[in-house]
Parts: sequence; C-alpha cells; structure tokens
Amino acid sequence: MRKTIEINNFKKNLDLKKDIKPNIKNYFIGPWCLDLKDILKGSNKDTLDMYLPNNINKFEKDIDYLIKNYNLMLNILYKNLNLIHGTNYKKSFWEILIGRWLYTWINQVYFRWEYINKINKKFRIKKFIISQDALKNTIPINTEHAHKLNRGDDRWSELTFLKIIKYRKDIKTKIIKKKNKNRISELKNKYNQISFPKFSIYNKFSKVFFYNFELNLKARVKIKKYLKNFFLSYSSTKTLSYKNTKLRENFDNLLNNSKNNLLNNSKNNFFNFLTSNIKLNIPKIFLENFFVLKEIYSISKWPIKVEYILTSYGHYYDELFKFYVANQKINSKSKLCILQHGYGNMFTKDDYYNVYLDRKISDMYLSWGKLKKNRNLPFFYPRLSGSKINEFKFNVSKNILLISYSFSSALLNPPDGTQNGNIINYKNFSKIINLVDNIDNCISKKIYIKNQNMNATNNFEYLLKKKNPSINLINESKKLLKIIEDYNLYIHIFFGTPFFECMTLNKPSIIIYNKNDHQPFDRKFKNYIGKLEKENILFKNEKTASNFLNNNYFNLEKWWNKKSLQKLRNKFCSDYCFYSNNETKIIKNLGLNN
Repeated sequence: MRKTIEINNFKKNLDLKKDIKPNIKNYFIGPWCLDLKDILKGSNKDTLDMYLPNNINKFEKDIDYLIKNYNLMLNILYKNLNLIHGTNYKKSFWEILIGRWLYTWINQVYFRWEYINKINKKFRIKKFIISQDALKNTIPINTEHAHKLNRGDDRWSELTFLKIIKYRKDIKTKIIKKKNKNRISELKNKYNQISFPKFSIYNKFSKVFFYNFELNLKARVKIKKYLKNFFLSYSSTKTLSYKNTKLRENFDNLLNNSKNNLLNNSKNNFFNFLTSNIKLNIPKIFLENFFVLKEIYSISKWPIKVEYILTSYGHYYDELFKFYVANQKINSKSKLCILQHGYGNMFTKDDYYNVYLDRKISDMYLSWGKLKKNRNLPFFYPRLSGSKINEFKFNVSKNILLISYSFSSALLNPPDGTQNGNIINYKNFSKIINLVDNIDNCISKKIYIKNQNMNATNNFEYLLKKKNPSINLINESKKLLKIIEDYNLYIHIFFGTPFFECMTLNKPSIIIYNKNDHQPFDRKFKNYIGKLEKENILFKNEKTASNFLNNNYFNLEKWWNKKSLQKLRNKFCSDYCFYSNNETKIIKNLGLNN
C-alpha cells in the first residue's frame, strides 16, 4: 500500500508549518529544495530523493523515447510554423532554427515527468503546495532565455511540476498556493537585442566562412592565410518589440488540431502533455518576432554562396546566425560544419546528452580526436596547437591545481543517471575535504583549488574555506591555458574538458572517479578506465589517491614520463583530444581548401 504524502517544491528555509497536517507527512519534492547555505548543516530526512543509479536499461529506453518525441514534435512544429507564418521552409531549415530549444525543453520536461512517475509509484500524493510566484509563467524571448528558465529557474520548474500533476489523471491531489517570502528576483530581459553585420568585407572567392569558430590565434592566422579567407564586419543592434496579437493563441489551436490528426488520440501521454504546453514555452523569436528576425536578416551583410560554414558556438544562441545558415543551406547548398567545443564522443547511445544534436544538424561534425564515431570527421584540439609538446620536468617551486565543480540546485540529466546539483555539490565537497585531509602537510599546502561553477551561483568556495581554512583558492575566471604552466600536477574529480586538455598538453594528472557521477560511457571509453587506473592516473576513492600522492609527489617525473604511461596518454589523446602541429594539412584533408 502506498503511503499518503504531501509535497512541495520550495527551498527549505520557507516556513510551511501552518500548511502541514500532523497526520500526513509533508516532504520537499527533491534534494534541489535543500537549503545549502551551509552543506555541513544540511539535512535531507524530510526530502524525497528518487535517484536510481546505474539503471542502464532505463537510460537507453529513455533516450530512444526522447528521440522519438523530439522527431514527432519537430514534425508538427515545422509544419505549423510554416502555416502560421505563411512560409514553406523545409524541416531541416526549422531544425537548425528551433532544434536546440526544442531538444533542451523536451529533456528538461521529461526529467520532471519521470520524477513524478517515480514518486507516484511509491507514494499517494495528497497535496502539492506551490508558490504564487510560480504561477506567473514567463514566456521565453529566445533560445538562450528558454535555457535559463528550463535549467535554472525555480519558478519554471515548480510550475512544470504543477502542470504535470494536474495533467495526470491517475494523481488526485489538492493544490495549495502560498506566497514565497524568498521571492526570486525577476529575470532581466536582456535577450531582446539582436546584433547583425551592418557592413562587411570578405573574399568573395573564398568558399569557407568561419563564425564563432574556436581556434587559437596562430592556427587561425595560418589557416585563413592558406584559404585566402577573411571576414571583417561592423555590427549594429536592433531591439525586438512585441505586438499584442493573437498569433500565439492561433498557433496553439493549429498545433492541437495537428496533434489530434497525427496521433488519433494516441496513448503517448508525454507527447500530448508537451503539445498542450508549447504555447507558453516556445520562444517569441519563433512566433511574434519571426518576421522581425527575417527583416534583420534581409539587411545583414553575410557572406553569400559559401560552400562551408564553420562554427563552434554560433548554432546555440545566435538566432540570426542560425537563420543565415538555414537560408544558405537551402539557397546555396552550403554545408554546416560544427567543431566540438569540449569533451565528448565517449558516451553510450550516441552521446545523446552531450554532442548528439550537434552531430544531427551538421553536415560535417569535426571532433577533437581521431576516433571515428557516428560519421564525425577528425579535426584537432583547437585551443592550442603548432608548437612541440615537451616532456614533463618537475619544478619544486610549482604547486598542484585541483579542478572542482559545483552545479546549480536543479534536476540534472538524465533522470536515472546523474544526481541533482545539490547532491553532486555535497559529494564533490566531501571528495575535496577527504583528499586534502589525507595528504601530507608538506604536499597539501601546495594544493590550489579552481572551482568551475556550472550554471550555478553558490558559496561552494566559501564552505571549503570554512571547513579547512588552510585551503588555497584561485579565481574561477582564470583560464586554464593561462595558468597551465604554473603547476606540477592537476587533480580532477570529473571527466570534464580540463582533464582532456591536461592529457593533451602532457600535464601530469590524476582523476578521482565515481561512475555514478557520469553518464554511462561507451565500450571504448570503459576500456580506457581500466587502463588509466593501471597507470595510476585514475583512482576510485580519495584514500588511494592521497596515498599515491604521499608516496610519489616528489617523483612525479619518473611516474609521468614512464614509457607505458606515455604510450597510453598518446593513444587516449589521439582518440579524444588530438594535438596538431600541421593544421593546414588537416584542413586540406577535409577538402576545405579553395
């Protein structure tokens, strides 16, 4: 028999006593509600945690299901966007424009849908308490604004939970609205400015256009000289204005009619739920401001009739660039080439939560490594190249850099593969403290910590210092490549981009690895886990890592320069993060030469 409970999605510092009946247990809906102003005092005894680690079968089924729903939704969206705007663009055009928003939004809604599923299997929800602020739905302006809401706005998350609960016919519950004294400040609408190239000069005979393409300066100059490529522009901005029309209402009616015709009352409840909530979630740039975007494009001075458009970041949030790419692909048969911009190509199920969509929308996906996976084309690590990689030399005056991570207090992907931000922050905090406490003082005083705040604003560094006043912190804003020569050793607690960069640049590194902190790896990368452990690069807990450092720190040179370790490092980097000193040859091999 399921236990009857009440749930709420507030932060723990909100007083709920008068809303709670003594005979029914009230729970905070998840660990993201924890008040982690002080991790050391945090308690989760009255907080639901539906995390189920290592459920690989569900992980794979979830991804298949999400891909299916993404494609279904894309199909009806592009047809109805054409109808509402009186256009006739192909599906590929609309996918470049709306794909990033749609993919992220569907995933974020599904995480909450599945979380409610898991609660409902174990408990009978009697009451859901919601703040009045959450009922003030914010329609996103563009893709970036939508991502800020979906990934980090408590009100959006709270309202989405409410909508799911109200939509589910098998959940009978009472909704209580409560004023939240700890009101979240309103998002500033900084997203209604569009920058566009008002004037530009470029080589009309060049068939390649680089835009927001991550490439170190030396390689950029060398490649552009080789391709006789240049693009100089003067940019201006326009402010979007929103007219009070019935466009959104009309679009919603069109969409629901299409859904009924398409599915004929299908049992796909999640898809039906998505369709019923498109109205308040599709960004204004795709509806109310679509023709403004089109007008701005018409006065923009982009290169025309190019064969290749290369970018690392432009396809994420630059709506005008996406419109340009979509048009060029239709009118000039241009190919979109997306360069990998961080770690990737190592997860199961086509790297769904990593680089899947980049590969899907690109004609050429350029990877940092030579490993062939899902039609990627090998490029090279772009942030540094050209010069020779030197053998490591130990310097007694240099220190140790520990790269840590803290995340926003949100439900992170995927539903059964990664815990939420607050729990991960607590685990990372404990890892660091345990490691430092077990390292000899003469070594631990050399450790400096650089914390990467991932979509988070928190006091992670302050709490580290509070727990251990002797800990040294460096500013997060310092770029790794600017300080990478200042340290003898790098300690990682996550397989993030910095680990791959350190390996590529031959900087001694160890990683404290917990498989539950990562999405499931593919078979190739799993094989590397064992090999890295054998060479004492990877450790599965802080104790073995600290023992290794205590015994080997002053002999790092002997360990890191060992033949077997360097052979493994070279193979690993060749697969995932290849360092090149012949950039133009790689460009030529890709067929990008004029």
